[in-house]
Amino acid sequence: MKQILSIKIILIFSFLYFFFNKSVIGENTEIQIKIYTGSRDFAEYSAEVIADLFDMSKSKLPVKPMQDYSGKMQQVYKIKPGYKALIYRNIRDLYSYSIKEWKIALANNWLLKDIGGQLVRSKQYPENYAVDIGNPDYQKWLAKILKGWLDEYTFFDGIFADNGINVFVDAWLWDYPKEKVINPRSGDAWKDEEILQAYLALHKEIKNAIGSKLLICNGVFHGERFFRYYKNYKQIFSNSLFDGVLSEGVWQTWPSEQSWLASLKYLIWVEDNFLQMNTNRYFIPVINPSLSPNIPQEQLMLFGVASTLLGMKTDRILIGGLLWSHKADKESEMKELSFLRKLRQVKMGKALNDYYLIQGTRVYTRDFIYGKVIVNPAPTNYSISLDKAYYTLEGNALSEIILNKHEGVILFHKPR
Repeated sequence: MKQILSIKIILIFSFLYFFFNKSVIGENTEIQIKIYTGSRDFAEYSAEVIADLFDMSKSKLPVKPMQDYSGKMQQVYKIKPGYKALIYRNIRDLYSYSIKEWKIALANNWLLKDIGGQLVRSKQYPENYAVDIGNPDYQKWLAKILKGWLDEYTFFDGIFADNGINVFVDAWLWDYPKEKVINPRSGDAWKDEEILQAYLALHKEIKNAIGSKLLICNGVFHGERFFRYYKNYKQIFSNSLFDGVLSEGVWQTWPSEQSWLASLKYLIWVEDNFLQMNTNRYFIPVINPSLSPNIPQEQLMLFGVASTLLGMKTDRILIGGLLWSHKADKESEMKELSFLRKLRQVKMGKALNDYYLIQGTRVYTRDFIYGKVIVNPAPTNYSISLDKAYYTLEGNALSEIILNKHEGVILFHKPR
């Protein structure tokens, strides 16, 4: 009798463990599209519009007028309690026009120099100067600054750390004369391992200071880079205290299917090895129009969203790049807003399988309760015969579709 009871207890705990792990990984998650947007004060949008369009945003300080911004964001939180607002900070650089910080950095010898003892500045942003992120005093000072911001502006949920993750010198100093930048502790050029350890220490200081507030870091860029430096990236994902990653080059018009596939596999790796370990973590793959100048905006947006849906397992992936910045004219912005609203209304339900290739093509697809997504990352156009009639975002019925290169579609079982 005792043996039977023991077996029953084991089976019950095994079931609970299995169910819990499925839930953490996201296999029971209703797939929905969530949106991250870049630096803005939202002066042109009401709280209702912000809550309707976005799930996370970053803003640079000072936001003027702060009182209006604070009041509006408080309204956003009431409408959408899970909304996250972040404060922007470039943790790799100091700016020469930030007089107070500039004087402190000079007095403490925190700015990096070349072999001749001259300060090094960004080739792309001449007002940016490289700071010694490996210096413990700079790390503590920066952590105190960020905590002070969050203490003063309590409605912010955390920090967006630009240039926030790097594991090798070429990526860290992408806009600097890297061969000339000297590590003051060794007297030689920086090494990859030194960069990795400096970021780990810097993240630790920041998180120890800001506590439960979020630290979302910009870095990695895309899947090819991630897998090329897999050992180092795996180490920082496993050991850093950051709460999320934004990668600016994930979705673009890749020159090859293999490049696109690396980014898809990177997204899935982050889900399986980073997000599932903590339910307060986030990943933001960016649809980057600057890397895809010859593709229509709506096509690129749909390509990136559909590509993300191929790999999504959790509700903690937010797509970046949609309405990334203000358009040159109001008509273009209103058009993008309209398309963004259409995407926000997409309900796919639970995924029925992982992504797979459509037979005889290099086109990828995935099935959901309410429809399917199809993506063509190849440089060849394909005509696809569907297994039955589906409906497009616009409500058009079709049983066959032509997918041009770098094109993705979202299809539904019923008209929307």
